[in-house]
Amino acid sequence: MGTAPPMTEALPLAGLRILVTRPAHQAEGLCRRIAAAGGVAVRLPTLEITPVMDRPAARRQLESGLQADWLVFTSANAVAHAASLMPHLLRRATGRIAAIGAATAAALTHAGRSPDLVPPGEDYRSEGLLAQAALSDMAGQRVMIVRGENGRVLLGDTLRQRGADVTYVPVYRRQCPQIDRNVVVQRLTHPRGPDILVFTSPEALSNLFELVPDGAIRQQLRSAQVVVVSEAMVKQAQNMEFGPPLRAIADEAGLMRTLTRWAQRLHPHKPPTLPT
Repeated sequence: MGTAPPMTEALPLAGLRILVTRPAHQAEGLCRRIAAAGGVAVRLPTLEITPVMDRPAARRQLESGLQADWLVFTSANAVAHAASLMPHLLRRATGRIAAIGAATAAALTHAGRSPDLVPPGEDYRSEGLLAQAALSDMAGQRVMIVRGENGRVLLGDTLRQRGADVTYVPVYRRQCPQIDRNVVVQRLTHPRGPDILVFTSPEALSNLFELVPDGAIRQQLRSAQVVVVSEAMVKQAQNMEFGPPLRAIADEAGLMRTLTRWAQRLHPHKPPTLPT
């Protein structure tokens, strides 16, 4: 939206306005990195993470899974909300612990127990975890998958096909935040609209237009560059009539690499250098 300003060598995102849609409690790190690279982080959380409605039922499910062979955590939010429901879960669990990616692994370590299995590399999805040899033969294994409500089913379905007895335990919900419409419009239009829109979950992307009913503003947003973190989200953005999205690795470093490369394509004669 609008003409992006020139990039400086030391500050590769100089002057760019970047919409950060992560939940408020998870946005700070990315916003700091954007600012350090010269960009302006426009904070508009289009996703809110809240506890499940029936906390006693979730606690009972966690209790029943303490003897499972595997406890699999699909996000840092799953770790935080499970620990809130049962502070001693990780210490009491007798089986092995798996994390879907590096951020989830860090959350587990911070909560008191390092995971036994974390996929190497940057494939922070069910597919990366399922590729690990430790989960190839699951005959007779009990698996408890700790996640948010209405998450993907690929992980559980595949483990069942491999012989596992799988139980899902939802410990948090994803919701569209209640934000004053005037605040939304102000952040998206003043002093000008964002140049780049960053989405790290399908719900964050779909909720944007829930918060922006105005057709003219929606159309302006469609002229910005979109960054997403999965092939499914690429198709989702295209269905919402955005231009060709960029796909990034879901962690902060991966998002920053994608943002910097995009800025470099705008100004190809100035090689970007990310601040240390």
